Amino acid sequence: MQFPEMFIWSLIMIQPDKRLLACAEMVSGRGVVCDVGTDHAYLPAYLIQTGKCTSAIASDIGENPLKYAEKNLRRCNMLDRVKLIQSDGLENIPHENISDIIIAGMGAETICSIIGKAEWLDESINLILQPMTKAPYLRKWLYKNKFEIIRETAAEDNRFIYTVMQVRYSGVSADIDEIREYLGCLDLQSETARLYALRQAEKLFKIADGMYRAGNFLKSREYSGLGEKIKSMTRIKGARSMVTVNTIYEILDRTAPFKYQEKWDNSGLLVGDGDSEVNRILIALDITNSVVDEACRKGADLIISHHPVIFHPLKRIDFNNPVCRLLQEFKSAICIHTPFDVAKGGINDIIYDMLKKPLMLEDDAETIELVSDDGVTGYGKICSAMLDDNFDEKEIAAVLKDVFGCKVVRYCEGTRYIRRIAFCSGAGGSFLEKVIAMNADMYITGDVKHDQWITAGNNGLALFDCGHYHTERIALDYLRRVIQVNCPDVIVEIAESCTDPVNYVF
Repeated sequence: MQFPEMFIWSLIMIQPDKRLLACAEMVSGRGVVCDVGTDHAYLPAYLIQTGKCTSAIASDIGENPLKYAEKNLRRCNMLDRVKLIQSDGLENIPHENISDIIIAGMGAETICSIIGKAEWLDESINLILQPMTKAPYLRKWLYKNKFEIIRETAAEDNRFIYTVMQVRYSGVSADIDEIREYLGCLDLQSETARLYALRQAEKLFKIADGMYRAGNFLKSREYSGLGEKIKSMTRIKGARSMVTVNTIYEILDRTAPFKYQEKWDNSGLLVGDGDSEVNRILIALDITNSVVDEACRKGADLIISHHPVIFHPLKRIDFNNPVCRLLQEFKSAICIHTPFDVAKGGINDIIYDMLKKPLMLEDDAETIELVSDDGVTGYGKICSAMLDDNFDEKEIAAVLKDVFGCKVVRYCEGTRYIRRIAFCSGAGGSFLEKVIAMNADMYITGDVKHDQWITAGNNGLALFDCGHYHTERIALDYLRRVIQVNCPDVIVEIAESCTDPVNYVF
């Protein structure tokens, strides 16, 4: 008895290689899967056959791959469930109902370009990325551009070892250290992951050798040292690098360089020993006795705060001083104050990201008070806004109350349509004259003084006081994520006792 060819093909199970199987394992199954650069459409067909999804999009930039894909899908009787789209990356892909996007078999630069052009990607999209080259470059780019790797696996196929990453948009830009750059989130308890790590170490040794031959001995030592560190991590099953207070300090220094702190500030490692091991971290706006108590209850080794626990020189320490408590309990403290205020990607950039959509901010942000020649590092931001002329100060205050989580927003009305908006975290009243000189129509900050309200009114400036606490606490989650990205084995949390120190009567 003879069966039709289409019937026979519909019974044949597509069997992708191990590289694509690793991609398939990361599919969420929540909606439509889009396979970018689909080639023969084997992966979408396999996902439907195995029930990982019920419909898919197979896209490719070229016509010929799509012809092969159509032929295969027709044979498998799947043309009604897989939509073929010719597209350069995600350019022509409809956004509706997309839950997963797979970009496999391309170089890191191409993957970055595809993702970078798709501004509609958000935290609801499950990205599955499999770079053929320059995986370290891809990891670094992802974190810098507000994505995070939530899972990573290594797949060996025909003597080659590939890495597959499950990625999502986090909204937080972060710098990663070199270990994270070369090994990502791989679990070194896996034999394949350890083999991948060893090959990364071999590449670093080759780079070091080339640097040495070129006479660049310093760089040669750096690459060789990194290779040795990675190699040592593969010797013990489940091994991890010990995280110390100095490790965390270096991460924070990359995020918000301590060299930018003001002369009157006191940021840095203020209590404890840099060589102490860290397994748990508590983050707070201020280190109070309540925060120290919480650190003791939870077994935190290190507390990171925005405001310095030692600000003015101490001539004596009594038992009610949190510094005394820290010393008694052998807790270390790192404080990152003005460096985080002025850093690129710091508090004011976080505020910009939070306000961009509700206040329709443009991409022309300037720094109010520069502290560096780079044109970016400094206090506050000012930018254009596309607010409707009927959007008044009372409505804006309600938006700010929601964005910052304030109980109260104090404000005074201006006399102009709002076209330029300025903002500065904490107590930014000292920049009021500068903001007025920069032709701002509206200024958002905290701790506004009486005379500053008068100055704003005299100049027709709409002024909003959202509180010192609320305009800075919003950045603590950013610090948590930056540390967690670089030290995944360390428990990092925001202190529950970090609350607004002020009560309100309405």
